[in-house]
Amino acid sequence: MKTISKACHKVASYSLAIVLSAYLLSGCSLNPIDVNDDKSPAQFEPMNRDILPTGERYRRKWDGPVVVDLDQDGLQDLILTDHGNELNVYWNLGGRYSQPTTLLTRDIHGVVAADYDKDGKIEIVIAQGGGDGKNPKFPLLFEVNEGRKILKQNDMKHFEFTRGRAINFIDADNDGTLELITTGFPLKSQKAGANHLYKLDNNEQYQFVKLLPQAKWLGYRLQTVDYNNDGFKDLLFTVVLTLLR
Repeated sequence: MKTISKACHKVASYSLAIVLSAYLLSGCSLNPIDVNDDKSPAQFEPMNRDILPTGERYRRKWDGPVVVDLDQDGLQDLILTDHGNELNVYWNLGGRYSQPTTLLTRDIHGVVAADYDKDGKIEIVIAQGGGDGKNPKFPLLFEVNEGRKILKQNDMKHFEFTRGRAINFIDADNDGTLELITTGFPLKSQKAGANHLYKLDNNEQYQFVKLLPQAKWLGYRLQTVDYNNDGFKDLLFTVVLTLLR
């Protein structure tokens, strides 16, 4: 876990958003792509909405889609969030997706999915918002069983309750076991921040290990990447700033 601590101290000391912005602005030189060049990268274009029936309405997206083979049939399914409204699962039917299966209708933030307890079934862990700090919540746990049945498990009440934000799995020590990191908008009582590290115990249950350093401007987004190519995953905390005009 030394690598996690080291990486997070770095993030806590600098504004990662500013560092990344400076890099993107000064360290990259992009040449325009000739769309008529046969050697140019593949181009993207809109697909027929019948392939992914998301409907014709605006959404309050919180994060990108979770792409995972939930039913383990060899096809990648999708989990899409609509912040403050609903969380939907779209089953991959082979070339097109099913109508949405609504898993939750509430204040939803980060979502991750993996078979972290190695029981052959995919678990879905969801971070919930905390009602502007008035109603902090625990993460929610679901499990995908045979026949695409998604069953709610016991609430993760042994976790720290927070105004949940990002959530992510990471094999921090490369032992084949997934740790879980949750970030949050700190409550007034959480003076040391709300970035939490959990590790599986002998019963395949997550237990709190430690607080991670709090990044400047909180940790709204969390990505894991081997930033310095040392064989260990580092943590990138980023934020989204809304400019009012």
